[in-house]
Amino acid sequence: MMHAHVDMPVSHRSVWSLFSRISFIAWLSIFGLSPSLAAQDQSQKWLNRVEITPLASYWGGVHLPVQANFQGDNREVILDAGPSFGLALGMRLQDENAIELRWSRQDSYAYMNGGDGVSPKSDVTLAQLHCNFTHEFAFAHRAHLVRPFLLASVGATRIEDVTSSKSLGFTVGIGAGIKLLLTHHVGFRMQAAWLPTFWGQQGNVSCGPDCAARIGGGLVSQTEVSVGPILRF
Repeated sequence: MMHAHVDMPVSHRSVWSLFSRISFIAWLSIFGLSPSLAAQDQSQKWLNRVEITPLASYWGGVHLPVQANFQGDNREVILDAGPSFGLALGMRLQDENAIELRWSRQDSYAYMNGGDGVSPKSDVTLAQLHCNFTHEFAFAHRAHLVRPFLLASVGATRIEDVTSSKSLGFTVGIGAGIKLLLTHHVGFRMQAAWLPTFWGQQGNVSCGPDCAARIGGGLVSQTEVSVGPILRF
């Protein structure tokens, strides 16, 4: 049995508690602004306030370092790149600004690389819950058709393996994309984002038969490309 251990100061409960507070404050601000949004000029109704976006994505692979047991130990747990799916629920605060909650999930494989070679792969599931903030740019003559946007996000990423062992990391993100609006209520969205995750003290993750690793070690990068239809109400 291969084992690797990491001791980091961030706990599962503290990361989730921080994200819960951020989400509560964000949504509280949305409902606090709702009366003023309702009083906007009727010409702004083209930009309906609520957006629902089913998303199909491709996530890049993740390399999770493990604690070195000897000098030159460069072992790492690798999570394969692959497709994912999710859903974003958003509300417009102004013409150009919006806030949304996004959930997404990926079925992947984990294996240990380094040391004695590459271990057999084991099934793992990645899930993300993010609070996204977007700012759109309107063209003078295409404001209702083409909308490039910038994105910033904060949230959490969870890994669960076949033994039901769970690991939770704190995630932030930056990205950009474009929205193509076909009608008043239907459009299309494309975006790309960089999602670095901080992994603190976590439980074991299965990385193959007779292989378990304790992940952690700081900041780990991941990329994401997403597309999906926009439904506005």
